[in-house]
Amino acid sequence: MKRLLFVSVLLMVGMGVLSAAPVATFLKVSNDVQLMGENDLVFRSDISVGTTISPFDQIKTGPGSFAALVFTDDKSIVKIRENTTLEVRDDGTIRNIILTEGKAQFDIAQQKGKTFRVQTPVSVASVKGTQFWVLTGNGLDKVFTSDGLVEVYNPMTNQVMDVAPGQVCIMTQTGQMMVIPFSENELPDASMFEEQAPAPAPEAPQGEEPGAEGESGTGKETGMESDSGSTGVVSPADVTIPTAAEGEIPAEAPTEEEKSGEGLGMGIGVGSATIDGKLYNQVALRPTFNVGKLGVGLDMVLYIDNEGNIRKDDWNNLGAVIDKIYFLSWGKKNDDPFYIRVGGLENVSLGNGIAVAGYTNMLEYPDVKRMGTEFSLQTEKLGLEGFIADGKELGGESATPGLVGARGVYKMKLILPINIGVS
Repeated sequence: MKRLLFVSVLLMVGMGVLSAAPVATFLKVSNDVQLMGENDLVFRSDISVGTTISPFDQIKTGPGSFAALVFTDDKSIVKIRENTTLEVRDDGTIRNIILTEGKAQFDIAQQKGKTFRVQTPVSVASVKGTQFWVLTGNGLDKVFTSDGLVEVYNPMTNQVMDVAPGQVCIMTQTGQMMVIPFSENELPDASMFEEQAPAPAPEAPQGEEPGAEGESGTGKETGMESDSGSTGVVSPADVTIPTAAEGEIPAEAPTEEEKSGEGLGMGIGVGSATIDGKLYNQVALRPTFNVGKLGVGLDMVLYIDNEGNIRKDDWNNLGAVIDKIYFLSWGKKNDDPFYIRVGGLENVSLGNGIAVAGYTNMLEYPDVKRMGTEFSLQTEKLGLEGFIADGKELGGESATPGLVGARGVYKMKLILPINIGVS
């Protein structure tokens, strides 16, 4: 009996050690990156390259911060943008990333005997081996697939959609879900993760060989020495991941002024469709143009039959051609004094997300194409913003434009700055 009890205690201790074993390590850390273990009460900020991550650890990045981590078994990499909170879970067969809010990019190696999932408050994305982004916040999810295939599950409706390269799945907390092509300029900026050009090493004085001093480095993002075979920690040299020397500033993200300059983006999707009982190959093009403050988005779908002929019914009148315009915009919201967008609306928020959060009028697109309007006007003391879900409904049976929202703000300063807003 005593022997059985002793063996049981050993098994319990062994299982506890196994569950607490690190599964990943930080490869890149910048500014405010915090970690909280399963048994910790608060986040700690003493995080550096080489800090290990165990199951049920939570990671949080502050404003202007980012981090990159690598899993020790398959070298899968997760890049975490600013203002993001996530938790790492791993039971040996299922690796689950609980993304509470924010943005993260995933470069997942081919999974062997294990499932990799990213779970948000709105959706669950499952992958086998692929590159993709997950954005979550304000009750809205966006899953961008760059390579491979991502399966997105809607817990509210039990609906499952496959997201192929060049496509984005958009889902709301109310269960609405759609997959459409995206353009490259819709992806979050990832320039901070790119490798920085190393500074040339100073030449050693003649007759003196470089010593060990300074070879290992001292920076927060570099200088980790470890034996991955004995500790479970992966050295940065074992994984192709950008690193930067101490004091080196990552490449800055392009400013809104730069983004508003001339540019071209293109999203492409392919598939098949049956129209009037006839099968067509479907090619969807989503180009976007930016010329100064003017932005234009087009959505052109070509239906090609087995003989290579393009279906002409979608192009034989002016109304059909105008219908290919996805949106027109002027200015940048929250940056320019005047901003307006007409057509497809995405991620509309009003009243700091309290009145409206993450609204889009294109969930039934392309079956239902709504002509929405979003605008904002800012002066030194006054601010006005609003949206109309569908201007096409004006003059219809109800003579109303469906969902409408507006907010006015008056800015004044007594002892402290005060904003008075009405939505």
